[in-house]
Amino acid sequence: MTGQGSPKKIRLAFVLASLTHSAGMNIVTVLALRYFTDNLAMAASVAGLLFAVVKIYDGILDPLLGAASDRTRSPIGRRLPYLLIGSVLMAITVVLLFAAPSSLSGPGLWLYVALILVVHASAYTALTIPGMAMVVEVTNDYHERSTLMSYRVIGNTVGLLVGSTLPTWLLAHWGADRSGHIKVAVVVATVVALAGVAATVMLLNAPRTTMQDKDRLRLRDFGRQLRLAWQNQPFRMLALAHIFVLIGTATTSVTNAYFSRYVLQRTDNWLGNYYLLATIGVFASMPLWLRAARRAGKKRCYAVAMLGFGLAHLTWLSAGAGEAYALLVARALVTGVFSAGLILFAYSMLSDAIRFDYIQTGLRREGAFAGITSLLDKISAAAGIAGVGILMSAMGYVESRSGGLQAQSDSAIQAIYIGFAVIPAIAMLISLLAIVRYRLNAEDLLESRRSEADRLDDDLNQSHVAADRASS
Repeated sequence: MTGQGSPKKIRLAFVLASLTHSAGMNIVTVLALRYFTDNLAMAASVAGLLFAVVKIYDGILDPLLGAASDRTRSPIGRRLPYLLIGSVLMAITVVLLFAAPSSLSGPGLWLYVALILVVHASAYTALTIPGMAMVVEVTNDYHERSTLMSYRVIGNTVGLLVGSTLPTWLLAHWGADRSGHIKVAVVVATVVALAGVAATVMLLNAPRTTMQDKDRLRLRDFGRQLRLAWQNQPFRMLALAHIFVLIGTATTSVTNAYFSRYVLQRTDNWLGNYYLLATIGVFASMPLWLRAARRAGKKRCYAVAMLGFGLAHLTWLSAGAGEAYALLVARALVTGVFSAGLILFAYSMLSDAIRFDYIQTGLRREGAFAGITSLLDKISAAAGIAGVGILMSAMGYVESRSGGLQAQSDSAIQAIYIGFAVIPAIAMLISLLAIVRYRLNAEDLLESRRSEADRLDDDLNQSHVAADRASS
């Protein structure tokens, strides 16, 4: 491991790096599907399938790019070139996606959107793979990884504000037509580019590892990456839980804009307020989650977060037009609290499982595991988004070009309820069933780490002996 870097500077850089991909992704996740159906007159099923196909492509790209980042050699290390390039591409594609030419329609529009989404998704992968791998690289400490993940959650949450709250507030001010969406995209893209470049600069002197020949995975060795991930029991159990957590959170993200407009019948100001309140819940609860993890363990806290998130979303089944504002605020705050636990422990425990692979094998394969993790993210999100789009079309959702409230059937409204309240609750229940079999804790890693230290001492002693023999 090389490099030192200030711990405070590294933590701030993780905030900025997470802000970059979170803002760039959230503006697309929260607004793009509704923009396609309500501004571009694209059928919900077509829009959902476009998202799904692109995410599956991106999921396949993830482990390949993860292995590529393991192999990369550059003056700024293995991960940072991807962070820098990804932030620039993310900013460009955010603008292009919401600036679809008004002359396009039908297959021509579908092709344009698909191409931009492909580049956007690739940029997202280039941003997230370095971030996940570097959590493992910059520290060997079990609890410091949780701390770093908490800073990533903070960055994700600030990015949520930039990519969700700010755009919806601006749309309420500028109007939710095409012109308003383009202006919003330019604002978000500027923040994304600046944050990504700043994070890259701040991480130049951060600790980093280098790949040895024994660690090397070929780019075409996709099947081997999957097998090594599956053989890691803690990683396997987390992966199964993670799939359904992401399905649940993806469906809530893409249906929230519809739920606000058609169920609550509120302007985009409320949608922005929802994400602001959820952010407050995340920030307020993060110290409590970290403290609880030290006392009760990450696994138990993760399970509580799953259960709480699912139950919180079930309560939205009783919501409707004219709902008391105080009750809406309470729901948003509670959702933010449990969202913080979901994000924090999902990725903190995944980083522990990746570390466990090195402890067991002595191989540096952080990028490959980060790629597999991102693959699961994309497949899960694809399933959630495609499912919602197909469900809405099947239940009669009507698309338009006006960008405003349209008359929808009772069945279409029911589809929105199902996507925002029912699917997340079911997904969290399935995740709970998977997480109970997870077996990895701080004591396991501490004991293994002492063994690793002994091995390093042995290697050092052997090198001294060899040097003494050579000199004599």
